[in-house]
Amino acid sequence: MQKIKKVKINNLKDLDLYLSSIGNTEQYNLINYFWCEYGFYPIFFNELFLDFFKNINGPTVGICFEGQEIFYEPWVDELIILEGFIDTNKAYKNNKETDLLINNFQNQGDRGIAFWYTIRNFNEDDYDLILSKYKFKNKIHAIGRDLPWKYNLFSLQSYKYASGERDYYTSENTAWKTSGTLGWNLDLWKNNYEFEDVLKLDKKYCTLFVKNTWKSRNFRSSNINEILVGDGTKGNPGFGFVDLDFYNKLVNKFISEKKFLVIINDLVKYPIPENDYIIEYDMRNFFDVKKFLSVVHNSEIFISPSTSPIDLASYYCNTNLVLLDDKQNKNTFVSKVCELKNKKSISYNFNSDNFEKINVFIDKFLHT
Repeated sequence: MQKIKKVKINNLKDLDLYLSSIGNTEQYNLINYFWCEYGFYPIFFNELFLDFFKNINGPTVGICFEGQEIFYEPWVDELIILEGFIDTNKAYKNNKETDLLINNFQNQGDRGIAFWYTIRNFNEDDYDLILSKYKFKNKIHAIGRDLPWKYNLFSLQSYKYASGERDYYTSENTAWKTSGTLGWNLDLWKNNYEFEDVLKLDKKYCTLFVKNTWKSRNFRSSNINEILVGDGTKGNPGFGFVDLDFYNKLVNKFISEKKFLVIINDLVKYPIPENDYIIEYDMRNFFDVKKFLSVVHNSEIFISPSTSPIDLASYYCNTNLVLLDDKQNKNTFVSKVCELKNKKSISYNFNSDNFEKINVFIDKFLHT
């Protein structure tokens, strides 16, 4: 990979100053910030934007949120990292939804928009005013506000994502679109990612991603103020919810069998026992994709709700996978990808599968 110049910017004024220091920005291409479901980033940056990347020439600068660098790095010469522009602590504190998040839930038609309006830590109108001062040779437009929902990007509808020397439109002819489930174009896929071992455990371990947040619970307006805690006792479990009974069984298994389990906290955390075999890795405040992928890549098995963490892990990582609550039947595609990596994957349904299914799978790959 080419050497990339990286600079961290923590406010809009300094962003303006830095862009002005570049000089003639008309000689540069720009990849703007992008906010959407994390599972869609690999498809956008490695498939849908390829026409742009193949046709532009000259130096390219990217502007991304902290933690999202991995998506931009293959395509830029210079990367501006917006540090502190996303703050998930504005949505969750002490495992509870903040008043700001609850208020946005009540005032926005979509919880995804409400969540974004909560965690963004900058004024997007002011950002646009700054960027409007600079002309670029070609640019991928910023995706924020309600645009992913407005353009129906999660269904990969066609839209004009870039302009400059010409206009660029995304294609609807994608594996995701045509198959109706998780899937990318394997002809474009590069299965050669390597990640620094950030944990440096020097031990075999499995990883569990804990998810019990705004997206994984079904809300009712009548009890909005009761939805919360992250201990699995309140709220109506929805898509991506990690069952508390399953969680306790899994943790007890690793402790009793003296096997190592890394638990990744995203927005909330379940009770984590103090034990040498249970290791907590905190991803709250913002989600660092490369560090997340490092932990997962070096795991013997990654266990996660069948949502964006599975999408990222199956694309970038070389590990065995357990897809929890696989309501979208992602394992149909994931199992094929795992086979190409000489790995295995299974789906596990909290309501119908016996815990022994997990026991057998773990014991197959993780030996004491």
